[in-house]
Amino acid sequence: KSGIANLRLLGVGAMPVVTEVEPNNDFAAPQKIELNSTIDGVVKREDIDHYQVQLKAGQTLNVEIEGIRIANSLRNRDILDPYVAILDEGRFEVVSSDDSALLKQDGLCSFTAPAYVTYSILVRDS
Repeated sequence: KSGIANLRLLGVGAMPVVTEVEPNNDFAAPQKIELNSTIDGVVKREDIDHYQVQLKAGQTLNVEIEGIRIANSLRNRDILDPYVAILDEGRFEVVSSDDSALLKQDGLCSFTAPAYVTYSILVRDS
C-alpha cells in the first residue's frame, strides 16, 4: 500500500548446509567442516568462530561470507560487518578480508595450500 517493500535475500546453493555448533570460539577447539560446505551460523558482538578444514598441497580454499548482504536493520543498527581469515596451524593469518571490491562490506578469501596441513577459518564482526 505504501510502496516498495524491504529487500529480502533468498539464497539457493548447490553445497550442503552445515549448522554452526557452539562452542567454536577457541582456536584449539574449532568446528570441523568438510570442504564445499555452506555454514549457517550467527556471529554476535565480541564473538569469534573457528572452523577447521584439511587441505592437500596445491588445493585452493575459497571462503566467502555474507553479513551485510543479509542484514535487515533500520538505520544500520545491529548488523554484521564480517571479517574472515584463514589461519595456519601456528595461528598465523595466511589471508584475510574485511571488505572486498566484489562483495562490498562482506569478505572473500582465496588461498592455495603449499603443503598438506590443517587450516582454520576465523569469522568475527569487524
